[in-house]
Amino acid sequence: MPLKFINTIQNNDSNATLVFEGEANQLAKNINDFFISRNYKLKSGTLSNAVYEKGNYVARILLGAFIKYYKFNVIIKAGENNKLLVHFLKGHSGFSGGLIGIAKLKKEFKLILEALEKADDALGIYAAS
Repeated sequence: MPLKFINTIQNNDSNATLVFEGEANQLAKNINDFFISRNYKLKSGTLSNAVYEKGNYVARILLGAFIKYYKFNVIIKAGENNKLLVHFLKGHSGFSGGLIGIAKLKKEFKLILEALEKADDALGIYAAS
C-alpha cells in the first residue's frame, strides 16, 4: 500500500499530528531522510520515535540567537482503520535565544510541518528544503 497524506491536526504552536495511510517503515524512512537532508541528526531514539537536533545547545545558551539550535520529536504510531499518526513536537522552547530565538523556532516548526505533509512521497518531501 503506497503512502498517502490525509490531514494535519494542529494541536497548538508546539505540536501537531499528521495522519497518513500506508506502511509505517516507509514513512519513518522518508521522514528520517528529510531531517538528515536538512542537516539534522538523529540524536536519540529510533526512526519511529526519534529526537532530531540541529546546532549546538551550549553555544546557543552562551551566544543566544546568533547560534542556530533546533530540536524536534517525531513519534509515529498506528491509529485506527490502518491510519498512521505522526506526532511532531518541539523539543525545546527557544527561550535560550530570547525573542528572536523563539521566533526562529516557530518559523522552523512551521516549515518542517509543511514539508512533513509531503512525506508520503520520498521525493516530494524535499520541496520545502
